[in-house]
Amino acid sequence: MVGKPASQTRADLLAMPSTVEVLKSRDERNITRLALIMAPNRVPPGLTAWEKDLSLGPLGSLKVTCRSLSGQVVPHGLDNDLLLGAINAFIEQGMPENDTVVLSLRHLCVLSAITPGGRQRAAVLASLNRLQGSSFRFVETWFRAGRGKATTEQFSLLASFRVLEDLELPEAERQKHPHSDALLELVLGKPLARSVREGYTRPLDLSVYRELSQPMVRTLYRLLSETRLVLPAADPARYMVAVRAWAMHLGMYDFDISKVRRALEPAHRELMDRGFLRDVIYTGRGEAQHVEYVFGTSSVVSVDPKLVALLTARGLAVGPAIKLVGSYPESALQQAVESFDALTAAGYRARTPGGLLTDILRFPEKYAQGTTKAPKAPEAVQVQRVLEAVPEPTDAFGATKGILNALVHQQKLTPEEAQTCLRLLEERRVTMTEVALLSVATQKSASQQVGSWLQRPSARA
Repeated sequence: MVGKPASQTRADLLAMPSTVEVLKSRDERNITRLALIMAPNRVPPGLTAWEKDLSLGPLGSLKVTCRSLSGQVVPHGLDNDLLLGAINAFIEQGMPENDTVVLSLRHLCVLSAITPGGRQRAAVLASLNRLQGSSFRFVETWFRAGRGKATTEQFSLLASFRVLEDLELPEAERQKHPHSDALLELVLGKPLARSVREGYTRPLDLSVYRELSQPMVRTLYRLLSETRLVLPAADPARYMVAVRAWAMHLGMYDFDISKVRRALEPAHRELMDRGFLRDVIYTGRGEAQHVEYVFGTSSVVSVDPKLVALLTARGLAVGPAIKLVGSYPESALQQAVESFDALTAAGYRARTPGGLLTDILRFPEKYAQGTTKAPKAPEAVQVQRVLEAVPEPTDAFGATKGILNALVHQQKLTPEEAQTCLRLLEERRVTMTEVALLSVATQKSASQQVGSWLQRPSARA
């Protein structure tokens, strides 16, 4: 038996909270981009295999097959949430070298954004069986952090799982936790565990995710969040895809186009109601139809302003900094900053410091201590150009005006509040970075932030 982490006793594991007000969750990007778990809540009883060979624009080309090894149906619906929970349990327990985590069934539900309860036990165990009993093959499709080329892999997302029956609660404790009396031992597939360790993840706001009603809308939310992250800088708010290809990607293989649209409609409506999508537009007829997603102003993920400031202080523009904080774990960002500081302390002067910092994040192995020389400036310049949507104004005041105009257009600030920000900037009561970080705030919090700045004393002589 693989034991639980030494720092956590059986009592600790069973005492994990059943509700979480704020939880930092992370989404492994291959799982989401490749839509490995079929989105429909129900699948035909004989569906034991599928394959897809698609090209989805910014999401890239992908070739994946799935086959049930146990004769069960392939993973679908709720299984996506349970896999998310297993990944975050792995992160929460320090990413053990043996890829194994031990936790209560109740806490797995919490990490999966599922309400714990007696009816969930059977569904959770059935889901874990499907994940363990299915093998996936990826042909030049599985990405690794910092690697420019996708790899070919074959594995089960969940290598094994079991219920540790020998740790059954005594009767007195069972009355307190009637549906959480079993500990689970989960072992992630090795390539999946490796991907999480290497930081190929992005933040997922579990407080938002928990409120989404069905597996279809949850899957679509995660997939479109990943899509939004990789859209070209020239048009970062729209994504168009053939309806048939999109249906196959989501696991609706035998649906006609009208049925696909009916299946997606409730999810589209829910995501528009929440401001994540501004519009969904269908064009064309029959099998030639396309769907275009127009993203709203609500953020895909919340980002830590302190981490954004850490990057902007080293020459990265605010927009790319926000994007990188949303794409990399804090440990990778801190390591990149340390490598950047070590290079500059050694006398290296990059022509574009932000480009150098980005290159360190994307290719950390190039900057391992003692293995590389300072990078050539042209490569850093190229990286910076790719990330930045528009050239930065050289005048800080002019740059801030551009940011404020965008915030007014996004209806996060009123024109009067934007003018107030300019006045506060002139009086040196706020900085350009503080104003730029309003772009990751909600309309209400942005307005409140401006109000709080008014209480600051002026620093102008």
